[in-house]
Amino acid sequence: MEPAMSLRLAPPRGELPVARAHHAASVLRPLLEDIAHVRHDAAIRPSHAALTVAASAGARFRSKVRRCAAPALKRVVKENTKTKMATTNLWGVVICAPISKGRWWQFWKPVLIRMGLRTFSVQKFAEMLKEALPDILSPEKAQRAAGELVETALVGEIGRAVVFGDSRDKAYRCRDRLQAMLPDLEVLVEPLP
Repeated sequence: MEPAMSLRLAPPRGELPVARAHHAASVLRPLLEDIAHVRHDAAIRPSHAALTVAASAGARFRSKVRRCAAPALKRVVKENTKTKMATTNLWGVVICAPISKGRWWQFWKPVLIRMGLRTFSVQKFAEMLKEALPDILSPEKAQRAAGELVETALVGEIGRAVVFGDSRDKAYRCRDRLQAMLPDLEVLVEPLP
C-alpha cells in the first residue's frame, strides 16, 4: 500500500506568493519530481502535458491570490478617504488684492497694496485688517497675512492670503465683517485643503 500524500498548493494565511504563468512550470517541476520519486513508479514522470496542467493550476492559483489581496487594498483606500473627508470641514477667508511696485531700479521704494484707487503700505494694511477683525486677528497674524498677500502678488499679478480658517458659518461671518469694514477689498470663502 502506498503512503497517501497530499500536496498543499495554497500558502499559509498571510503570505502572498508572486507566481507568474511563465514561472509556474519551473516552480512546480520539483514537486512533480518528488511525487515520481516517492511512488517509485517509472510510468509517472513529469511530462510536458503534466507541466502544462500544473502551469494552468498555477495561473488559477495566482488569480485567487489577487482576489485575496483586493479586499485589503479596498480597506486601505476606504481609510484614506475617511481621513481626507474629515479635513474638508475647514473653510478659509481669503483676501485678494494687487500690489503696486516700482521698477527694478527703484528698489528702495516700498511695495504698496492697492484697494480700489487707494494704496496702503504693508504695515497700514495689516493695521486695517486688525481693526476689521479685532477679536480674531492678532497684530502678528494680520502682519503675516499682509506679508503673504505681497509675496503671492510678486509671483502673480494679484496676491492671495488666507486670513482666517474655521468652520463654514464662521468664515462667512468673518467675510461679511471684512467686506463691511473694507468694501474695496475682494474677500472670498474657500475650503482649505
